[in-house]
Amino acid sequence: MKRKFLLGATLLLCMGLLTGCGGKDYDFYIFNVKSENADALEKVCKAYGDETGQKIKVFSIGTTDGIDLLRADMNSYNKPAIYSVNAETVPEWEEGGFLKDLREASTPEMRELAESIPQGMRLSSGNGTNYGIPYNVEGYGYIIDTKMVDA
Repeated sequence: MKRKFLLGATLLLCMGLLTGCGGKDYDFYIFNVKSENADALEKVCKAYGDETGQKIKVFSIGTTDGIDLLRADMNSYNKPAIYSVNAETVPEWEEGGFLKDLREASTPEMRELAESIPQGMRLSSGNGTNYGIPYNVEGYGYIIDTKMVDA
């Protein structure tokens, strides 16, 4: 529940900042690589659109390996205004000038939200920057079968 709230709050703040950006038949475009978030994202965008009259294009793919699709969109005329990336691709987007350090956001609310993210969870190139708000935290680990360990 907290994750959905954080996702919604982040998107609403970003949408407010980006009003007027985007393409031909929409005001702005969101590229989402997490299909698990697709329904919640659609609902937030619909509610925001109903409230503001903004047209939001949401593109959600069914895999987290959408880097080639994102690269194609970033090289098109209608780039997404909000998009998902992971830490491995930060240098590519940073070098291309596609990332903004959220510590320099124009609204105090966005700066405050960015500062509330623990240092270890920030999307950064390691120089103190904060390029993104995490919307999903995944943990992998080993499960030990105690019967096998005791054997």
